[in-house]
Amino acid sequence: MEYIKMKFENLLQTASKESKKKIKKELLYKSLMKSKILLLYLRPKKKNEKKRFHIWNIYGT
Repeated sequence: MEYIKMKFENLLQTASKESKKKIKKELLYKSLMKSKILLLYLRPKKKNEKKRFHIWNIYGT
């Protein structure tokens, strides 16, 4: 759990302001809906495209 939190904070630092807001809203919504561990992963970047964040629900303790 601690590792996931660190990873999430690192991703937030590299994200743009708009991405941060989107991530936080989605995380808040999903964590309220389901009490599962949320893990972030970065999709590979295409040319001239900013980093995009996708949130996946992962079953865990």
